Amino acid sequence: MSVSAIGGIPTTIHSGDASPISLAIGSTAYYWVASASGFNNVIYTEPQGTSTVTSLPNSSFAHAIVTDSVDIFWTAPETVQGYVMSEPVGGGAALTLATGKAPYAIAADATHIFWTDVSDGTVNQMSKLGGAVTVLASNQYQPQAIATDGSNVYWVDTAYQGSVMQTPIGGGAITTLASSQSYPAAVTTDGASVYWANEISGGVNKVPVGGGTVVELVPNIDAIGVAVDSGSVYFLQGNLSGIVGKVTPK
Repeated sequence: MSVSAIGGIPTTIHSGDASPISLAIGSTAYYWVASASGFNNVIYTEPQGTSTVTSLPNSSFAHAIVTDSVDIFWTAPETVQGYVMSEPVGGGAALTLATGKAPYAIAADATHIFWTDVSDGTVNQMSKLGGAVTVLASNQYQPQAIATDGSNVYWVDTAYQGSVMQTPIGGGAITTLASSQSYPAAVTTDGASVYWANEISGGVNKVPVGGGTVVELVPNIDAIGVAVDSGSVYFLQGNLSGIVGKVTPK
């Protein structure tokens, strides 16, 4: 579905796929991950302005996806060994950029991709062109959602007493931006503040980049998604409520 940022009637872009779990929007197409059969998720794509949906043939077990409109990058946390993959927009050979125990969430800036591995407790960085993996953080409990603003990398370490974390691109000091969070599930940034959603009655919160006072934007909801633009914060409320809301000003 899509809807104007100021509200209105939602538009159905596509329907009929089972359990969609991840979405990315390129300059010319939409990409999403949904179940093809059982637990085997694959990536689907639909050029904007059309109704022609195709699947990427080498995207089995996909979980999270991001695109820069040149390439598509995704994680595939398979049962025994997981993968970080890429493929050119418009088709081409799929490349295995990295392997891991369970690569989970993924983000990108102009030159790098970043991902969390929930099984080995790491946060990782690599050039979009491939090459060596830089481990930005290790010994995390269960790092999940990840975001970047081109200067720093942010992630949530998910637990009953979860944390929101930050480290510079390329590696360096690791900063705890917020602690004692109730299962943080999603994170994003606008370069000035970091925003996150707490899945178990923790609401939607923000904190300045680099640390400071945590501000509760939406209290006492089960929030599972968060996004931000120049003026507002948008959130997805879980627990079968089906609510997509926003806070203005942010």
